Formats: sequence, structure tokens, C-alpha cells
Amino acid sequence: MGLSLARCLEWGRGSEPVLIHRRAIFELEVTPTETPSMSVILHYGMLQLASGLDEVIEEETLNLSSYIPAGDDEGLWILVTVNDLGAVVLTAGTPISPIADLIVDGNPYGVPATPANTVRRSAAVKIYRDVDGNAQTEIREDPLEPYTDIVDLRMWDVMPGQLGLNIHNAAAETSLDDEDEFVFWKNSNGLIRKITKASLASILGGGESGILYSNISPTTADISAAVNTVYFADISGLTADRNFKLPTGAIGDVVELHITVGDATHELIILGDTGITINGGSAATEWSRVFISGEVIKLVASSTTNWQVTYDGRIPQKVRYSSNAAQSIANNTVSILDFEDLGYDTKPAVTIGAAWKFTAARAGYYRVDAKVVFDASTGWEALEFAALTLYRNNAEYSYLDRPQIIATQAGAYRLDLQGSDTILLAAGDYIDVRLFQVSDAAIVLLNGNAYNYVDISEL
Repeated sequence: MGLSLARCLEWGRGSEPVLIHRRAIFELEVTPTETPSMSVILHYGMLQLASGLDEVIEEETLNLSSYIPAGDDEGLWILVTVNDLGAVVLTAGTPISPIADLIVDGNPYGVPATPANTVRRSAAVKIYRDVDGNAQTEIREDPLEPYTDIVDLRMWDVMPGQLGLNIHNAAAETSLDDEDEFVFWKNSNGLIRKITKASLASILGGGESGILYSNISPTTADISAAVNTVYFADISGLTADRNFKLPTGAIGDVVELHITVGDATHELIILGDTGITINGGSAATEWSRVFISGEVIKLVASSTTNWQVTYDGRIPQKVRYSSNAAQSIANNTVSILDFEDLGYDTKPAVTIGAAWKFTAARAGYYRVDAKVVFDASTGWEALEFAALTLYRNNAEYSYLDRPQIIATQAGAYRLDLQGSDTILLAAGDYIDVRLFQVSDAAIVLLNGNAYNYVDISEL
């Protein structure tokens, strides 16, 4: 069988891996025939001739029988290329015996030089006679084998862009040491080169499969993020709010943060390190905070000093509380409403009691909806009124409702108030809802959670 020597490299950005194959670089594709033979198939392709005209490479079967070495346990490499006139060229290397020496220390040995005027190439096909004299072809493409698959960089200089040049310049002409190294050809003289996974990651924007993965559990210290890393953070052990600092990056670098376990009291603050901005804001300044299990933030470097948020998976802070305690509202007195019964609270962010309040865990816009109903009373007279008011940081922010009695009526009746508003809060700001009434006497709220409630949602 025959396949080109090629490593299938995978890298990516967070949850979006990119699979880059040799065939994304070289337009020729050579594969085995369906049945075992001494032939390989050159597949359809396109190229531009020296004249500037486009040429179609027709699919054809290449018979390699004439290249079978004469001796047993002897083999050689054959390059499949197309020149600038559109001709398919087969170039044979020098026969080598024993065939085991065709790969030395994991490196292919004896691959022939690329012919002059080559514009497209596949890679080397190995052809040999085994110790029993049986002729075979072989193409290796198994990414699980550490050193048998190579990408030939000798053609990368004819491809657009700097990717091949950058990888070529980062590679070293030394023997392989471990499985973190990839094998390449040197462009100028056909010598074997290697590049480490770390160097390749730096060029491509990734580490292992393009991205490194790290589990963190911050407690008493800040986190200095590393580029091209996905963090899975358990922040349940935070002893105080801690910083998650973005570093200097290169264009295309990625940082992802997943909150696997949140914290009820503290937050992880996302900001740039010294001189580093997020979304073009101020350097080393808080962008936002995360604290709820399941929140995800993805950032991509748009320059060495700025990170752009490309995925905002923050989970909105939401609370709903109600009351069935028949709270007494004194006459001519502003009273903080105590919504004592929990509906839901994603932080939690509410302090119940006489000083009831909601505290924003992070900066943003919040929607507030509130409703209360006074129990039936005969004390309402003309021109008397009640007011439902939203307060921020102990200061009046807005009236949600203010009904006024038009005329005195006989009998007892209920007065209800409801309203909503949007408010901008900084992290640590708090809000509450207060009720005021003038009816010459205290009045209790109707006893029922469906009548008295507040709902606050981060937008």
C-alpha cells in the first residue's frame, strides 16, 4: 500500500479544534490502490504553469514496478511531484539495505532531492523487497506512531503566507528525543529537522492539540493566566475576591475560563495584567466577574496588549423573593420591605430582615420588578397616598408606583402598588424596595406570597 509520509496535526482554540492535514498544504494527493499492487493513485488537482495558465492534474495510476530494488531486504524512497509544465515526475532515491535503515532514529533516510521547477508535490512513497524477496509499497499516515509521519517543508516556500517559513525557522537539525517533537524536512538541503510541540504551538496559537488544559482551584492567590490555555476553575475555596489576570499575547492567542464550581461569597475578577486591556478598555482594569457554576468566558488576543471577548457565557444573576408575613407599614414612615421568602437566588445575593437588600456581585444593568398589596383598610381618605420606591445604596433612585386616593369611600378596600425599572449597578452596590403610606394609621400587607414580591435580573 502507499500513502505519503505525513503527520496529521491537530490544534485549535478552546472548544473549536482545527485539523490540519498535509493535503491542506500540498495539492497532490497520493493514496493506495483498492487492491494490493505496486501502484499508487495520483488524484485530481490544480496547479499554475510557468506560463501563468491553470492546469488540471488528472487522476491517474502510477505504476512503480520499475523502481523495485533488485536485492532482498532493500528499499528506497520515491518522490511524486509535478513540474511547472504540468508533467508528473517520479524521482527515486538511492537503494538502501537493510530496509530498516530507511528510517533511522525515527527519521526517514535517503529521500531524494526535489527536482528543479517543481510546483506541486505529494511526498515519498517507500518501495522495497522484504527479506523473502516480496516487493511492497508503503505509505504511512498513522498519527499514533511518533516518528513515521512527516510533513515535507521543502514545498512550503512556494505556498502563500509565512506559516511554513515560521515553522521552518523554528525547527532544529537534531535527532528526535521524545514524542513531543514533530519531524520536518529542511527546505534548502533536504536534511531532517524537528520542531517541538511547544514551538509549533507558539507559531500556530496552541499547545497540545493547539490548547493546553488546566484545572485550577484558587484560594488565597490571584491567577496569572497563560496564553492558549483552557482553565477549568473550582472557586468554591476562595477566601476573598481574586484576580484572573490576562497576560501579554500574540494575535490569535486564546484564553478560556470555565467555572466548574462557583462560590456563594466571592468572585473571580477578570482583568488585564499591567499594560493589558480587555475589549479596548483601560489597562489592568476589571472587565467583569464570574462566580456561578457553568459560566464560560473566551478571549482572543487582537494585539500583544489587548484581548477581545469572543464568547460571553456569563450567567445572569437572578433573584426572586416574596413575603407572606403581613408586614406592618407605619403611617408617614418610609419602610424597607422585607421579602423574607426565597424563590430563587443564583448567587445568593440577598440579605433578608429589617435591612433587606440585594447586592450586585458584578457591574451591569439590572431589571427590578416589585409588587405589594395592602390588606383591606377603612382608613383611606381623599388625597392620601402610598409610594413604592427603589433605593440604591440607601439613596432614592426612582418611584415605581404612587397611587393617590381621589375621594373618600365607604367601606374597606385594598390598595396595590407595582412597578419596574432598570438600574446600573457597580459590583458591591446594593438596592432595596421601600414603601411609604399616609393613612393616619399603620396598615399591614395582605398575607400572601403571590401579592408581595420582588424580582431582580441582571441584563
